Amino acid sequence: MRGRKPKPLSLLKLSGSKKVVYNRTKEPVLLSTTPERPSYLSEEAGVCWDEILELLEPMRVVTLADGISLALMAEYLLQWKRATEDLKRYGRITVERDADGKPLKTKTSPWVKMQIDYGVLLFRLMGEFGMTPATRARIETIGASKPKADILFSRALSIG
Repeated sequence: MRGRKPKPLSLLKLSGSKKVVYNRTKEPVLLSTTPERPSYLSEEAGVCWDEILELLEPMRVVTLADGISLALMAEYLLQWKRATEDLKRYGRITVERDADGKPLKTKTSPWVKMQIDYGVLLFRLMGEFGMTPATRARIETIGASKPKADILFSRALSIG
């Protein structure tokens, strides 16, 4: 094993890293372009796709090469939402009954595991796009405009 997977040069630059990497001169450079929604996504997954892109586009971290990852994230988000809704509807506990309808034992609902599993998958993909607090703290966008509050505060400081 080689150890940690290398961080792309674009992310090193965005995070403000001072690390000098000499051997990665042939790494592909991709423009921040929104990929088209895949036709194989269901209508519900398409709504999730739009939700995700609404968050990612202002961050300027999406490229055409990210289409499949975004489709996966949309599907995971949809499945997580469905599991959460079913968990609300059916509860966290299921009761197994015998042929007469008498309760035999209780067990955790399968929706709990599905919600957790899809949540973990979704969280991992969100981290790849800087959508979690820990990963977002490491990214600085190039040429990003300052929020209005920051501009007003800096003007107030300069006035004295």
